[in-house]
Amino acid sequence: MVERKHVRQAAKSLFKTAVVVEGARGAPPHCLFISLSHEDGPFAEDLTQKLDAAGLTYCKADRDIQLASDWAEATWDLIRGCSVFLCVVTPRFLKSRWFLLEAGAACACKKRVVLALRHVETKQVPEPLDRFQSMTVENNQQLDTLIKKLRRMCRG
Repeated sequence: MVERKHVRQAAKSLFKTAVVVEGARGAPPHCLFISLSHEDGPFAEDLTQKLDAAGLTYCKADRDIQLASDWAEATWDLIRGCSVFLCVVTPRFLKSRWFLLEAGAACACKKRVVLALRHVETKQVPEPLDRFQSMTVENNQQLDTLIKKLRRMCRG
C-alpha cells in the first residue's frame, strides 16, 4: 500500500519540494482519472463525450473537486480511486505544475499510466514519465483507438 511518506518522497524527488498528502477519504471508484490542461478545452470535450458514449467512468479535477476543497488533497483522493491514469500531454500541459504533480501521484500509487500525446513528441515527455508507452492522439481516428484501448483496460 502506498503511504503518505512515499508520496512525499516522490514529490520531493520530482519537484525538489515536499508536499502534504492525505489518504483517500471515500472518493468514489472510477476507471479513469483524466489529467489535462484546462486550456485544451475542445479536445477535453471530445474526449469526455467519447468516454461517456463508451460507458467509461472517469473523473476530472475541474469537474469533480468541490468548491473550497484542498485541490492537492482532493486530486490525490481521486487518483487513488482510479484504475487508469490518463494524461493528455500537450505543450500547454507540459508547462503546468499540475502535470508532474498528478503524474507523480499516479506513479506513487502504481496506477497504469496512459500518455496521450497531442502536438508533443515522445522526446519532450519529462522523466520519470518518459518510461511509459505513449500514444499519439491528434485526430478522431486516433482518439477512437485510444477509447477502445481504455475500454479494454478498464474492463479487463
